[in-house]
Amino acid sequence: MSGTASSTSIHSQVQRFALAQPTGTPFGIADLPRSLQRRSAAVYQALSRLVQAGALSRVLRGLYVVPQQTIFGEAPPAVSRVVAAYAHLHHLRLGVHGAVVLNELGLSTQVPGRALYLASIHRPRQLELAAGPVTLAPAPKAVLAALGTPAEALVAGLSYLGRQQRGAGLALVARLGEVAWTAARTLPLPRWMKRLLPG
Repeated sequence: MSGTASSTSIHSQVQRFALAQPTGTPFGIADLPRSLQRRSAAVYQALSRLVQAGALSRVLRGLYVVPQQTIFGEAPPAVSRVVAAYAHLHHLRLGVHGAVVLNELGLSTQVPGRALYLASIHRPRQLELAAGPVTLAPAPKAVLAALGTPAEALVAGLSYLGRQQRGAGLALVARLGEVAWTAARTLPLPRWMKRLLPG
């Protein structure tokens, strides 16, 4: 197969895959079939052509979306979907931020000025999205241990509060309830956190 024919075939395959994705749901090259992933240069070229043609929008470097059109124009994809796709693309573990937990539970009057997440990174990362800025903060070891468990929100909130805010920590434990603190007791948490858990 000639180079031109091969490139045309790759473009067709990328186009079929991309346009089959739900509108507003970001995807990256890692989501494509493996046979295409091995031809990354040609795939990125095909994706760029689709962006230029208006069939796709580039959300972040390496992330694309079939644009969702409204009467007001193109609607940006949901921040949560973009962040999840970014984490998948970069092989990151993602978790809830303690400031968000406290705000949603009414235990803090501070409203974060941007979307906040914890991630398995060493330095903070800033993502500038059409829907607003996002900060990914390094997740403490205790939070990483709690990801995906019923204790995730509790541990994230306690990590954010710190050992000095014992009263607020106890209020958080009481608000999230037995399921959360029972799961937290099984995790490798700092001693000061363990002391806030009943039982």
